[in-house]
Amino acid sequence: MDRARAIAQSVADQERAAQTMEAVAKRREERYALAPSGASIRGTYERTPGRAEISEGSFRRNADGTLDFEHAGGTEVFWDSQETLKHGASGDRLYLDEEGEIWRESHLHLVEGNGNLAPGEIKREGAAYEPTAIDLEERELATVLAALRYWQRNLEQGNCGEDDEFAPIAGEDPLSAGELDALCERLNCGT
Repeated sequence: MDRARAIAQSVADQERAAQTMEAVAKRREERYALAPSGASIRGTYERTPGRAEISEGSFRRNADGTLDFEHAGGTEVFWDSQETLKHGASGDRLYLDEEGEIWRESHLHLVEGNGNLAPGEIKREGAAYEPTAIDLEERELATVLAALRYWQRNLEQGNCGEDDEFAPIAGEDPLSAGELDALCERLNCGT
């Protein structure tokens, strides 16, 4: 009986050792993204449009011409239109850390499960990203949108080239027609 117990104990010990080795190997394969501050990255910074429902018959016109209404309490989220936001100049995807700070992808570094930098990684530097804010008057916004839409139409029609008089303004990598459309939407929505 002692021999059977010893064999069973040996098999159990071998199984535990194998599980431990598998866990260690898996831990070595795991990679985590960290911000330069050392905070863990928890996800991408997203824009997800939706429709906040308005109570039927609740509209009123304010003295300043704006509308007032009552929300019905629900929002339909348009998940198919969700997009990861990007840094305007670099095109880097934006990420959020555990403290709610926004970081550019090129500022992040990967570490292994043991906390060491992943092979080939370097410790990266950079400051948390804060989108530029500008307060435009109604006429200013209308002018900016008109200029952007004009440039977008010319891009779509193939009327813009390197020798275009506005090309130097756009820099080496001007926004595509789709990116211009997204920018106009952001300006229209104030986001």
